Amino acid sequence: MTLVSEQQIQVLHVDDEPSLTDLTATFLEREDDKFTVETANSGNEVLERVDSHLPDCIVSDYNMPGMDGLELLQGVRENNPDLPFILFTGKGSEEVASEAISADVTDYLQKGTGSETYELLTNRIRNAVNTRREAERADRQEELMRLTEFAGNTGGFEFDRESGRVLLTVGARRIIERPNLTEIPVEEAIELFHPDDREEVQQALEKGFEAGDKLRDTWRLHPGGSDERLLDVTITPVVESGEQVTKLRGAVNDITEKKTRERQLTELNRATQALLEAETRQEVADIGVEAASDILNFKANAIHISEADDTQLVPVAQTDDLNSLIGNIQPLPVTDSIAGRVYRDGEPAVIADVQQDSDSHNTGTDLAGHLYLPLADHGVLIAGSEKRAAFDQQDTALGELLAGSLIAALNRVEHEQT
Repeated sequence: MTLVSEQQIQVLHVDDEPSLTDLTATFLEREDDKFTVETANSGNEVLERVDSHLPDCIVSDYNMPGMDGLELLQGVRENNPDLPFILFTGKGSEEVASEAISADVTDYLQKGTGSETYELLTNRIRNAVNTRREAERADRQEELMRLTEFAGNTGGFEFDRESGRVLLTVGARRIIERPNLTEIPVEEAIELFHPDDREEVQQALEKGFEAGDKLRDTWRLHPGGSDERLLDVTITPVVESGEQVTKLRGAVNDITEKKTRERQLTELNRATQALLEAETRQEVADIGVEAASDILNFKANAIHISEADDTQLVPVAQTDDLNSLIGNIQPLPVTDSIAGRVYRDGEPAVIADVQQDSDSHNTGTDLAGHLYLPLADHGVLIAGSEKRAAFDQQDTALGELLAGSLIAALNRVEHEQT
């Protein structure tokens, strides 16, 4: 079972004969209970609706007064080039089919009198919508992978051999957390690095002066008052007169976040493999909260699953950190909670402070910043923090990668148990 097959499909059917639109809607909704069919009786009515709300697919008659099906297709394609559009017509001819294909119709089907026609139409709609959704998911996945690539903070320096001092650019001062320090003795500069790396840094500087070769290495930085940083450092010798190297110029690139993201992506891949072996919904949820905590550093997180009647999101797995912050975790209503809103809309949400949101159900706790990740029609993954605005775009991107793996695992488990 795939994600797209579990989602509702909204169809807009247009025909100038109301009896035919009603009949088609009845057949389609009977063939697949995931279908919701709305009807229209003119092309202009369709264009007005599309401007306010996009369906998943448009099914249109060809021969209609005022605006025929091909003219409607052209109008829809102006702003929605990828929206599935099926021409469902009683007038079958090579000329109409050729024009429809030229206008980029998604599919073309001639009306018939038997139920087989509606079975075929149901399959055509389902395939068209699923194809588009899979393409959108692939595009989103590519975008998420791009978002997790971090360029890093860069800076520069110049070490003058005669003075023994290192000049720092604004970027370098920011990296070492000395914003007002324009220059520093080389001995103090070396002291900024991890004790185990200082000898290598010293030797690299000496080699730059002696051999005159360009050097590149990675060392750990210990700036005052913050966590260890990982720097990619390039050193270039400078000869100003004669053949003797008098200065070393360098570029520093803080690659801490980049390496962290690389590690997280690697570990997310391992978690995905574990999810492939999970046999129950509970196993999937347990792996999910552990991965969110250990890999993404979402220490306080929980997975809530939708009940059969789809009125509540029930907690099925949570971290000890979350339990210690809010105690007994309660089910959340689908209708009037932030989690329910995310579940219904199917879009992630970053909340700077849930205490300021009218739909919050964590008032009176120490939790502030939250990240809500939808798990399709299964539920939501919720991560919380005592800090305001604790989650950023990178967190959301990585969280959605994990959520995608959870959705696939939950779909598979559900399919295997039915």
